[in-house]
Amino acid sequence: MNAETGCPLAEGFCTWEKVYAQVSFWLIGVAGTLGILLADWPWVLPYLLIFWYGIPGIIMRHLNCPRCPHLHVHGDCLQAPAGLSRRLIKARKTGPFK
Repeated sequence: MNAETGCPLAEGFCTWEKVYAQVSFWLIGVAGTLGILLADWPWVLPYLLIFWYGIPGIIMRHLNCPRCPHLHVHGDCLQAPAGLSRRLIKARKTGPFK
């Protein structure tokens, strides 16, 4: 544990945690796609667009990841490779909202 932060995950995530997070993410996407295919197949394309733009484009880039200290403070990411995440996600702002 990193004594400076008091966070037990400050030294990074283990490989098993990263694999588990990514596999569960992919399973959610595949299960949703298969469910929509079986129920009403014309809605698969809008679902895929929302899923693949919504997660990296909105959730990771603007909502969740900029507030997570693991990427820019500790240099590790649970959701994707840290190098890819750093290119996609800007460092969080510490100033007040305007």
